[in-house]
Amino acid sequence: MEKDFKSTFMEALSILYRCPFYKINPCEGEFKPIRGIYNRYNTNNMTIAQQLKVTKFPFIIKDDTGKEIYHEMSDGWWYKREIDDKGQEIYFENSYGWWSKREFDDKGNQIYYENSNGTIRDDRPKAVPEYTMEELTAKLGHNFKIKK
Repeated sequence: MEKDFKSTFMEALSILYRCPFYKINPCEGEFKPIRGIYNRYNTNNMTIAQQLKVTKFPFIIKDDTGKEIYHEMSDGWWYKREIDDKGQEIYFENSYGWWSKREFDDKGNQIYYENSNGTIRDDRPKAVPEYTMEELTAKLGHNFKIKK
């Protein structure tokens, strides 16, 4: 029996989110070497398209706004990404194990970037500490006066 589009789409989403983008709740599967490169698969060692028995490629899943959040090719190569409410990519990961994270400020400027190669660029605003006179005296270890 042929599945309708909605049930196939819902099944694909459930598979995609069973193995979340972030390491907060580890995926049930593990990293396994495929052709010498690490791919993330679920416990069945199958990609989403393989689990759904998809035969037409590329296999693409889009979010409610039409943005592509999962893309898989017939050879098993895939990428997935997370898009924020403003349409900006905040997470990307592919089947080779490469990933990147981004944060944006209210104006849409990128203020943080990190990737799996170890590159980190942090332009997030730093808080300026505020102290009372007593706290400053305690930190410095002696009394002082502030010049104007």
